[in-house]
Amino acid sequence: MKKRTSVLAGAVSILLSGMCSAAVITINWTDGGPGTGNAVADEAAGVVPSPYVNTITGNGNALNNTNASDLFDDSGAGSGVAVSASSINAGGFTSTATSGYNTEFSNVLMRNYGDTAGGTITFTGLSAWLSATGQTAYEVYYMSDRQVNLYSGSIAIGAEKFFLANGGAGSTQTGPFVLGTSTTLADAQANANTANYVKFSAISGDSFTIDIQRDGGGGFIDVNGIQIVGVPEPSSAALIGLGSLSLLLRRRR
Repeated sequence: MKKRTSVLAGAVSILLSGMCSAAVITINWTDGGPGTGNAVADEAAGVVPSPYVNTITGNGNALNNTNASDLFDDSGAGSGVAVSASSINAGGFTSTATSGYNTEFSNVLMRNYGDTAGGTITFTGLSAWLSATGQTAYEVYYMSDRQVNLYSGSIAIGAEKFFLANGGAGSTQTGPFVLGTSTTLADAQANANTANYVKFSAISGDSFTIDIQRDGGGGFIDVNGIQIVGVPEPSSAALIGLGSLSLLLRRRR
């Protein structure tokens, strides 16, 4: 019985490996401090640790990055995905040495930021990338934290909106990555410095826009990094194999 179980477990592992893995596009939004230029393959960063980080210097629509119209994905290939921004400024560089994130380059990513009192970041060309990499949809991770001045505001894609409040004396800017789920400003402010990224799920359009707005109290909302994470489509062969394995397991009961 143990031998049969082992064989079946091995078959599950092989079939699962036949499914497409998620493709990822990672952006480090910076003021020009450490981390400028595109990271090499061994400098993985982000909530989903991924190599080939695209570094963009914010300052309104002036994107200081030669790959802004053909962002690298985690394979090191051009994705064809483009990004443009409105009213995203060159923010700053946090002097505190971060150490609690999941990779060394994630620490650098979270030390650099752009900021805005109200701006947008738009990505286009997603459909071709999804098709080429075997993805059916994608998720968006928006990373935001700061060392000084507690500010709060909203991050939205379409009708889905989340709020973050971080910075100041209680800042947790040194890591690790913590998901924020506040859907009201009051809740975010009541839980200030407890989260540093938000996640948008099940997006499938060729383009999307992130709308970033501060609250009425003044100040700025930061953008440290953004990730677009594909949702893989299982291969037909893997699905057929899993179906056959399910029947086999039932017969052995």
